[in-house]
Amino acid sequence: MTSRHSRPRRTRHPRHPNLRAYLAVGMGASVLGTVESDGAIVSIDLGPSGFNVLGANAGISSGGYRNVANFPISNGSPVLVLSNGFYGWVGVSGNPKFNVAYTPGVPNSYASPKKFVGGQTIDGSSSFNFAQNIANFKVTSYVAPDWGPGSYLGFQVKDGSDSYYGYLEATWSTSTNTFELLSGAYESTPNTPITTPAALPEPSTIALTGIGALAVGAGAIRRSRKARREPVAEAV
Repeated sequence: MTSRHSRPRRTRHPRHPNLRAYLAVGMGASVLGTVESDGAIVSIDLGPSGFNVLGANAGISSGGYRNVANFPISNGSPVLVLSNGFYGWVGVSGNPKFNVAYTPGVPNSYASPKKFVGGQTIDGSSSFNFAQNIANFKVTSYVAPDWGPGSYLGFQVKDGSDSYYGYLEATWSTSTNTFELLSGAYESTPNTPITTPAALPEPSTIALTGIGALAVGAGAIRRSRKARREPVAEAV
């Protein structure tokens, strides 16, 4: 029997992780989970120190075009052709060793590039038009829908029996007939698929995730403190 003046003992509770741990788990799952790493993926320098094709219509004046050799660099030396209104179309094409994925089943399908979004795979299952060798945003009788940020052109480079897959981040505006190439990469291991970068959460989503993680952590701390304060009567 316990003494009248003795204090009842409290049950021991395991320590809860602190708030920092809860935030790390909550934020890590939402942000770090989107990071993708692959040592065989090679970035394509589209800026002034590389192929220099950034800006509206790759800096090409109306009605002009431009050939970009060795794009990306491989044994086959593929060529990227950029055009701004040449023969009534605006877009990207190439020689038989550089081919852009297109959307089959629409009018003038060779002129409708397939839009890949974040987290999609580009491989041999995509349609690459070797016969027409063109995938453009606009021709006389067809105009592709707008492409916003986070849109990608998929391409295939043929080097003998090997195929190399890559992507170009691109935008396209039907109101201005303007395309832009923003970034690019390709898989240097032959016959290996490549996945477009997973879209990062919007800042508002990250903020909400942080608030949610904060609420979870704060709630756990309150429960832990409450459990330590509440006495538990010891059985006689």
